[in-house]
Amino acid sequence: MIILTTIYVIAAVLLLFGAAIFVHEWGHYFVARKCGMKVEEFAIGFGKILWKKEKDGILYTVRAIPAGGFVKLPQMLTSEALEGKNEEDTEPLPEISPWAKIAVAVAGPIMNIVFAVVLATVIYYVGLPEMITPPVVGNLGEESSEYELGIREGDIVTKIDGEPIASWEEAYKLTALSLTNRFEVTFLRDNDEFIRVLTSTPVSDDIPIRTLDLPSKYPPIVGRVLAGQAADEAGLKADDKIISLGEIPIGGQGQLIDELQKNGDKATEIVVHRDGENVPLPIKPRMIEGKVMIGVQFGYGPRVYIERYPGPTPWENISEVGSLMWRTL
Repeated sequence: MIILTTIYVIAAVLLLFGAAIFVHEWGHYFVARKCGMKVEEFAIGFGKILWKKEKDGILYTVRAIPAGGFVKLPQMLTSEALEGKNEEDTEPLPEISPWAKIAVAVAGPIMNIVFAVVLATVIYYVGLPEMITPPVVGNLGEESSEYELGIREGDIVTKIDGEPIASWEEAYKLTALSLTNRFEVTFLRDNDEFIRVLTSTPVSDDIPIRTLDLPSKYPPIVGRVLAGQAADEAGLKADDKIISLGEIPIGGQGQLIDELQKNGDKATEIVVHRDGENVPLPIKPRMIEGKVMIGVQFGYGPRVYIERYPGPTPWENISEVGSLMWRTL
């Protein structure tokens, strides 16, 4: 599975990188033709020519090294400026205005921006895969009412009051925002479905948000604790399972991240399951580059994806990339 995922990622990167190169060079090519400039070659890649075709005096090539591309424009600054002019007689070319050269130069980056906007718009309408925590029930105490109702570890929540449920995050949101505290929950076990009526309970006396008393089989697992960060100072350790944050039960990584953003950098309590016991730890998250973080890298758990539809808006995608570029600079 890891090998297939790696091949898929490499293929996707090469495809998108190649598309970005093509669009960029096509921008130079298109504007150069519109400005009446001579185009000698349109190339994708560098190095040895793998494929070529000549049409209307222009050589179109695909080369062996997919690390860029070029449009050969003799009226722009070329290698002659560094290597000297070719001694062979060449047909004189008409002069091109500085504005035309500027237009050709900026056409490539502008086409990349247009390409990014088009991709972001397609993602918005088509949807985007989103990693979730599957709603699989974890270990239930034999004294719990849920256990007495016949619910067992490994049962999968498929619906709540008829609403399809794909993740613990969805289950949490549905029950937290509901006006009732009784829910018909549909479970799946060995390809057989069964329904139980469950009662949600408040998180605490101070937090009236109601949740189902169903533990997640796959809570967030701490893979690595970053030195000097909030988690390190609080005493979190590798392999800790994060059970709750600020008394709110945590069913998965996505929910933990959401709850951290809601909590901000205020001091709170995080409960982890360690060596068979629940260990409460005071923690003060930190605001880092506009996001609330505690300084852990998650361990491996089941990777399940659903399609987020509609996807993030074009503005959300572009602004996030812009923010990453700014932080990199």
